[in-house]
Amino acid sequence: MKKKNFLFIFFLFLILYLIAITLFFFSKKNNLLLNEKKIGVSLYPIYFLAKEIGGEKKKFELIIPVGSDPHHFDLTPEIVNRIQKLDYILYTDLSIDFWVSRIKNINPEIKLVNVTQGVNFIGKDKEKDPHFWFSLKENLKIAENIYKFLEEIDSQNREYYKERYLKLKEKIEELDKFTFNELKNIKNRKFITQHNFLAYFARDYNFEIIGYLEKEEGELTPNEIKNLIFSIKKYSIKSIFGEKFTSNKKAENFAQEYNLKVYYLDSLETGKEDFFSAYRENVKIIKEALENQN
Repeated sequence: MKKKNFLFIFFLFLILYLIAITLFFFSKKNNLLLNEKKIGVSLYPIYFLAKEIGGEKKKFELIIPVGSDPHHFDLTPEIVNRIQKLDYILYTDLSIDFWVSRIKNINPEIKLVNVTQGVNFIGKDKEKDPHFWFSLKENLKIAENIYKFLEEIDSQNREYYKERYLKLKEKIEELDKFTFNELKNIKNRKFITQHNFLAYFARDYNFEIIGYLEKEEGELTPNEIKNLIFSIKKYSIKSIFGEKFTSNKKAENFAQEYNLKVYYLDSLETGKEDFFSAYRENVKIIKEALENQN
């Protein structure tokens, strides 16, 4: 009888213990979920870097839908609803993120985090070129800023973020070496583009953009077109760089008229393709185009 009572008490204690342990971990998990900060990201290139560093420990929400052109993006009721639930937004403080200035009216509690601190921009003030993601060196700086941000808001996982940041840094540096080696033997390092999106790439790898078919404001003047045609002949230009996923009609018409070939590059900003894969493919296309005019 005593043995049966002992076994009953033992199993009762065991069951209560297991219930207590289960409730403890369930409560802990719920607290973690409640304390989890919701982080939005303004642009795909930043989103890509953030995901690489955050891994499984941190989730990010890309505010601009994949495939959208950030130059012509604006807030919709659906996106506003998503923003109201965010705690942070990682952004650039550039004209391309013009809509971010209105966020405080939507969600006064949200914290805006500029991850481009220390970036060596082309241009000044409001005229800064926003296509910094074509510079792997500037991407390294942004990755560092994102790592420091994650370290600050989630110090418990500091070592995890550090390990992933260092791996990302290594990948970017390898891609930089690949790009340099692929393009180092190109002799004619001058080219033209449909519009100005390769300035950082040209700066970092010693190329010169001698003209564009489109300006930020308005059309080319007859004199500007005349100078562009003169430069094409003078420097034996045989190609124009346009962008995938957008209209290149102007470049195609111009190319047909002056016996040029249009090469289409990924703008790296829509998220339709993996950033690293798209960058490598761009390098191969640029190499092919410019080797034809050596």
